[in-house]
Amino acid sequence: MLDMLEQAIRATFVTWQLAEQLLEKLCDEQWQSWLTSYIAKEQKQHEIWKYLFMVSRGIPYERALNDKGQAVQHVEEMVAALFFHEIEKNMLYYRMYTQLAKAPKYAAEQALTHSLEHSRCFFQWMQKEREQAQLI
Repeated sequence: MLDMLEQAIRATFVTWQLAEQLLEKLCDEQWQSWLTSYIAKEQKQHEIWKYLFMVSRGIPYERALNDKGQAVQHVEEMVAALFFHEIEKNMLYYRMYTQLAKAPKYAAEQALTHSLEHSRCFFQWMQKEREQAQLI
């Protein structure tokens, strides 16, 4: 269980950091608004995973988290990277949901629901970016 919680902590940290980098590059107000909401949800989910780790282990999660993210420059690449990370989180959260019980299982179910929604949004965003690139 602790291994899965650590993976969830790292996964939410990576997507949160990558989303903040993407937000700095955006000009579209609609996507800025959605991404700001996404970042807030990722930060909250990150804190939930850290709390569950602390409750399970009895000590706070204190490992250093570094953004080992890819050096992506273009909005299209960043959106694709976020989509990829959301798909990974979907699989992790599903595994957590099937293997955990009580509060961690409920947290995994809620996180899976949100992650599936985010995956769909990032996929639509990628399609829109691709369509715009073809018009140029």
